Amino acid sequence: MLLNIVRARYTQVPNFLTVSSVIAGYTYQGNLGVSAQAGGGQLNENFVSGSANLGYIERPTITYTPLQGEDFSRRLMRNIPIEVLFALGQAGWPSDVLFRVAVERFGDTQNMSFSAAAVVADADVQVNNLTRYDRVVNIMKELGRAGAIEVILTEIDGKERQTVRFAESMSPELMDATTELKSLLGLRPDRNEFYVTDRVVRRADNEILIQTRSMLAIMSFLSLGVEVPEADVNANRVIVTPDFLLKVIEKRGPMRIRVQEEQPEDPFVAIQYRNQWFYIDATDHLSKRTFSTIQLLFELLAPSGGGTAPLLSLPAG
Repeated sequence: MLLNIVRARYTQVPNFLTVSSVIAGYTYQGNLGVSAQAGGGQLNENFVSGSANLGYIERPTITYTPLQGEDFSRRLMRNIPIEVLFALGQAGWPSDVLFRVAVERFGDTQNMSFSAAAVVADADVQVNNLTRYDRVVNIMKELGRAGAIEVILTEIDGKERQTVRFAESMSPELMDATTELKSLLGLRPDRNEFYVTDRVVRRADNEILIQTRSMLAIMSFLSLGVEVPEADVNANRVIVTPDFLLKVIEKRGPMRIRVQEEQPEDPFVAIQYRNQWFYIDATDHLSKRTFSTIQLLFELLAPSGGGTAPLLSLPAG
């Protein structure tokens, strides 16, 4: 996963391998020997010895299959279902990380683009979008901690819909935060329940827009936080990011991937690419949470079915 995020910074297509089969092979070996010394045609019983040993060698064969075709499309190009994000949030995963990396639009607010070219081409607008979006996520986090907002399932015409519900009564401070949030999202201030939709146009006044991203878009977005060696910048191997935008991404980005020539001593995760070591620092807890979250999302998007699990073959007898 880390390698593919770094590759995305260099505008390369990600490659994933899945384990399709595991075959365990064993080879047993043993021998038995006797040695003796004799002289003058007589066997000397004091110089008779024996030896025996038994051992085995395990040679597992693991078959990897490239992720491609329908599986590639399903896991990397399909937008993450919004119910998956809500379920992870209710299971205790950090909702602020989920919304920062996996959501493209939330109400009338737009997250920073996942395209490095778009970010660089319109840097001021992208920073403004990120500022407004960060404020929305922070208010949501504050209301969630106070129990002033929740996501529930509501049955409408026989179908279940995700519903965002605000508390009827709350403290003046939380009420002010709720009013600000509704204003940023473009919601009616007199309503406290909104049905989640992914429609951009022709939304009803009781609906709230939440557009998610695909894993491919998430990886491209997180690649903005990859530090690039100066030699690669000078050689124009990556899209050059302005200094002021780099500082914004380093300070407020959800994940930072550092780079150095020598192998790091104690990283959270590290890979070698283009003779450089890219890694996440073991003390960078936000980056660690973000990386673990996207790994979980990638696994949750795995196709289900009887033929997708690895096959383990063991010898009989």
